[in-house]
Amino acid sequence: MTIEQARARLAAFGQGLRARFPNDYPARAAWAPRLVSLQEDLVGSVTPALLMLFGAVGFVLLIACANMANLLLARASTRQREVAVRRALGSSRARLVRLMLTESLMLSVLGGIAGCAVTIWLVEALIALAPAGLPRSSEIAIDGQVLASPR
Repeated sequence: MTIEQARARLAAFGQGLRARFPNDYPARAAWAPRLVSLQEDLVGSVTPALLMLFGAVGFVLLIACANMANLLLARASTRQREVAVRRALGSSRARLVRLMLTESLMLSVLGGIAGCAVTIWLVEALIALAPAGLPRSSEIAIDGQVLASPR
């Protein structure tokens, strides 16, 4: 059912309450049932700002991924000589691939830990700076289950 249909049914329900219980719900009182959509209740009038913030976060994430790929590529190109020496000394390709993957994994894990620490600090700072009219600002938090999930 649409919001308008639900509002019409709720208004009829309110009139039925007034008819059955005139002392509890007098007609001259300003009482009336009110229906609000879940989206309006959750985000209120800040939907455009939230969408812009979501877009900005996605763009920053895209830039960070591109920078990381560029840094790894530049690092690999400067290590060509080292890889050639290791290969000449008898290292197998599998050993060199494991070395590179281990280094990349360690860099990723340390970067993720540092990113989580900075995120926790920044969320606390942003909550302190949040405007008074921001809906549900008291519920903003970092979810440990989301950080720990493998996906």
